[in-house]
Amino acid sequence: MNRDKIKVRISDFVELILLNDAQAFGFVKRDSSPNLNAFLNQLIPNLFELRKQRRWLIHDSIESAMEFSADKITQEHVRTYIDTVIDKAYFSDEELNRLEAWVWLRPNRDKIAIFDEIYEVETEVTGMDFSGCIRSFLNEYARLPQYKREMLAFKTELSNAKVSCNTERIMHLTYDDKKYRVVVLDYVYGFLYDQRNFIICYDTRTGKLKSFFLSGISNSYLIRANMHIDDSILDAYREFLESEKFREQETYEIK
Repeated sequence: MNRDKIKVRISDFVELILLNDAQAFGFVKRDSSPNLNAFLNQLIPNLFELRKQRRWLIHDSIESAMEFSADKITQEHVRTYIDTVIDKAYFSDEELNRLEAWVWLRPNRDKIAIFDEIYEVETEVTGMDFSGCIRSFLNEYARLPQYKREMLAFKTELSNAKVSCNTERIMHLTYDDKKYRVVVLDYVYGFLYDQRNFIICYDTRTGKLKSFFLSGISNSYLIRANMHIDDSILDAYREFLESEKFREQETYEIK
């Protein structure tokens, strides 16, 4: 694999989705044009992890179904066959127009091992070449609604938010170049008209509620410390949520 630059052929439709999302999710250059390289470096590892998780689930299901009806060799043959067929069946270029566009990608230093795994392992598993594997990931991504695409692009940030919400663990994050120390109260999937995802938090430093766009969060980090959320905070949060004020205003005072 050329570690410096990767060239992937895609359809015009997929290219349009990627450029739009890079802009919408804040991956932009100094001249305000989409920074597709930075966006793909964050997105592709998440898509690859999703594909592996799905494959493990399929393998487990096959092994359970064939446990008493086939030997280990037959099970392995079935798994191998499924691995080479499923991507072609579900994530091919069908309905995405002709492959008339190209994307160039320079893997970041901290992501190069993931791209090596795609090149060395995923190509063998799927029977596709390296460019075909990347294109398959992007084809799947482009077929999703925008709010689901945002969730995939910011998979780590959303995962940390869910843990904070479920356990009351404190999360540090950066938003609009400011650092926050929060406990997440809710994550709202924006499947309505705005197609945005919101993270509603309690700011432990100011004692106020905050509403963040998922795509604006960076450097999220969970610490071991917890903070109990009392009834006054929960009452204010319910008002903030039910009135849908979280869509228009970032900060909400707790009375």
